Amino acid sequence: MKLIATMPCRNEDWIIGLSIRAALRWCDGVAVLNHASTDRTGAILDEIQRETGRLNIINEPDPEWCEMKHRHRLLKQARAMGATHIAIVDADEVLTGNLLPTIRDQIDQMPPGACIQIPMRNMYGGIDQYRSDASCWGRAITTVAFCDN
Repeated sequence: MKLIATMPCRNEDWIIGLSIRAALRWCDGVAVLNHASTDRTGAILDEIQRETGRLNIINEPDPEWCEMKHRHRLLKQARAMGATHIAIVDADEVLTGNLLPTIRDQIDQMPPGACIQIPMRNMYGGIDQYRSDASCWGRAITTVAFCDN
């Protein structure tokens, strides 16, 4: 299995260092699309690429957000990086540490075309609290990865 994360980002200098380094703890590489960032996001991505050699950075200067076009570019890049399995990670998301020991095995066992979903815990009011109410943020489920078909 070769697990590549896809990550779109824009003006994420406040979190991108953490989210990419966290993704690299369970993914073999990251295809990241830097979408018209005007902050230090690009410099941080370049720094992590120099540190790890495990990023493939797509710089998109057009400020118009074309989500499906951008996600398709990331998918193509992940495949070009040799992905057999693809993780879907937003720039402000971090997998919880309790999943690190098992997530790769769970993803590796999926048949082609299958995906794995987990509860999404949305931090609220600090890093030690999350939403657990009846709102969409309190009961969110997110797709984490799929086995490419």
